[in-house]
Amino acid sequence: KRFRTSRSTMGKSATNGVNNGTKETIVPPTVVSGIKRQKGLIVSCFLSLSIVYAGIYYMYSPDRMPEGWYVAPFEKYCENHDYAKQEICSRPDLMAFQVTCALVLTYLGVMGFYLWHINKRAHTAVPNTPEGRLFGFIPESENLIAINFIFQVWDFLASIISPEHCTVIFMTHHLLAAIATGCALANEYLHHYAVFFLGCSEVSSIFLVIMNFGQFFPITPGSAYDTVRNICGPLFAITFGYYRVYAWWKMSYILWSDCLYALKSDVAQNYRPNKAYVVYIFLTIDILLGTLQLYWFTIILQKIREAVMG
Repeated sequence: KRFRTSRSTMGKSATNGVNNGTKETIVPPTVVSGIKRQKGLIVSCFLSLSIVYAGIYYMYSPDRMPEGWYVAPFEKYCENHDYAKQEICSRPDLMAFQVTCALVLTYLGVMGFYLWHINKRAHTAVPNTPEGRLFGFIPESENLIAINFIFQVWDFLASIISPEHCTVIFMTHHLLAAIATGCALANEYLHHYAVFFLGCSEVSSIFLVIMNFGQFFPITPGSAYDTVRNICGPLFAITFGYYRVYAWWKMSYILWSDCLYALKSDVAQNYRPNKAYVVYIFLTIDILLGTLQLYWFTIILQKIREAVMG
């Protein structure tokens, strides 16, 4: 009951303080750590990801898959395979990783798209003010943050055993994303922005993860997967360019404006006593991840140029 009151109090003070231009005493809302509130989801999600990964890792081998179902990875991913022990190369970690990531990224992308563009809860559930966008509470967004947080942690750990995924850039991305989502979850920040940065931005990842199967495993020309992959290529480039470059920096500008306002006017201190420093963490990570998106986009453009030029 007290928790609900704190939400309405926050919404009221945010609206009155901005629209009426009046100075009023802001009663800090009761902030309950999202990590404590979402611990059940966090634990179950981590276990589910691990079980799916372990199950596919165990099953995806020439000895256990039904005849004709197993596809060996490209030879360049089998450099350490002992052909004396097994004639066919087996890299179950690659298949297990791709399938597990596909499930999570699809959920995040679809849910983010739904909350942002369709039912628009990301916009209507909180006041359209800096206070609302930074400190407003959206239950669906908190779930999104919790799942993204545990996925980044799981992804970091799972990548350690796969050299193709254990690169400085990928691991840095997972670490930064885990820090940002962990801070947002623990301190109840950015529920409005999380729908975009953690949900909509993953729309492009849905197409990427489908394409990645063909990066590690040979494709039969003219097959159903080959057709789907050819469709996903342009869709990935378009959605990446829109959500992770154009819209990312557009939303970053609004985020920075809200954060700087909250810091200069002590709104951050009023709403999150002694937690205003978290805002600086968000802004730093936003720039680092945004720059990383630009780097990846240059690679995408290069691939497009090579395809066009033949």
